[in-house]
Amino acid sequence: MRTPCASQGAKLQVDRLQLRSFWGLFVICGAACFLALAIYFCMMLHQFSKHNTEELVTTGSSRSTRVQTFLTFVDEKEEEVKSRSKRRQMEKTSNRSASEDESMYNSKRRHLDQSPSSVSNVNSNHA
Repeated sequence: MRTPCASQGAKLQVDRLQLRSFWGLFVICGAACFLALAIYFCMMLHQFSKHNTEELVTTGSSRSTRVQTFLTFVDEKEEEVKSRSKRRQMEKTSNRSASEDESMYNSKRRHLDQSPSSVSNVNSNHA
């Protein structure tokens, strides 16, 4: 038994996605990555120019020395960010432990406030 489409000679075509189907997506992702990298580079150059303007003018250094100084500056910035994030993490940990200590102290205090002597005073007042 044949289906009506097969009897008319229609070809079955399989729709599969191929790599060339995504070329637009690749272009958009590549452009976004390049733009992010260019913005980051410009920001670092701006910070570097603010930080080392006087130093470079007085020394009159060569191009290779300036590039080396810039790369050192970028590396130091990265280390600062890492140390700053570690410091924040340590502060959060210490704040968390301090709040845990405080809650433990408060629960012990509540427990002591409800000790048998205070309970007996409450019972004698009600009797």
